Amino acid sequence: MMGDLVNDSETALAASPMPWESPSSSLVLTKEGISAERITLALALESRDIGNPGVGIAVGPTRWAFSFDEHFSTDVERQVQALSELFTPRSEALRELVAAGHAARVDITGTVETGCKLRLSATTLARLTALGIPVTFTTLAAPGVEEEDPLAWLD
Repeated sequence: MMGDLVNDSETALAASPMPWESPSSSLVLTKEGISAERITLALALESRDIGNPGVGIAVGPTRWAFSFDEHFSTDVERQVQALSELFTPRSEALRELVAAGHAARVDITGTVETGCKLRLSATTLARLTALGIPVTFTTLAAPGVEEEDPLAWLD
């Protein structure tokens, strides 16, 4: 199961015939003994930043994530736009958190079946680049779908 990253347009591309289901785009910070309060203060997040459906913060012992999920929008382009609009102005604070030992990334997650594609426009890729942190793509197998041979793409 593979996503298909496409960089061929300044505008959002037409939907794939088999798009990712339940997509989520997140800013993820990790560190042993992470402090959610410190991150929230450093990034100057306010309650209005998370007051919309499909927008939220998840915290664990070593992980902090600010996410836009399918309840916000099923369009990854829109999720990434919202994420970048919120965090690009805070990129200096993000760099300071990284300098303080946090690992940072944008993670785009979705449920896929064989043949699903994720198409991102050049504008979206530029927005991700402006954040200055790595981008990861995590795919989850659709329930009840047999896993594909991981080397099948070589055929």
